[in-house]
Amino acid sequence: MLALALLAAPGCDWLKGSGGSSRVSPFLSGLRFSRGAVLCEQAFTIAFDYDDPQDDLSLLTVSLQHATTSRRRSRQVLWDDSGDLNLQSPGRAELSFTFACADPGGRWLVEVQVEDLRGHLSNTLRGEISLTSAN
Repeated sequence: MLALALLAAPGCDWLKGSGGSSRVSPFLSGLRFSRGAVLCEQAFTIAFDYDDPQDDLSLLTVSLQHATTSRRRSRQVLWDDSGDLNLQSPGRAELSFTFACADPGGRWLVEVQVEDLRGHLSNTLRGEISLTSAN
């Protein structure tokens, strides 16, 4: 009888699971490029899938590091910037990118991460693309 009274007590969430299992950070997956190898000044797309529990993404960061030199490139795009970021459908985003001909050719390591309005960072997606430079 006492056990039944405790379960029915108002404000007690006895039937709910213990907290800590709900994810608050955005999650990225499925990094892909429109081409595996590109020429300088030739546009290509960086695409990925995303899931954000609070639906409050605010910033996309794409970082590129040349595989054998110290050359780095980075680009940050506001999430609601429809001029640069193409939200193809719920959960799928695409960004157009171009290498300059002054960038060194070869393998470039690519990292993609997003941040939400509360400052939660997503996991980092990693891939690589090959640049054929004019220099």
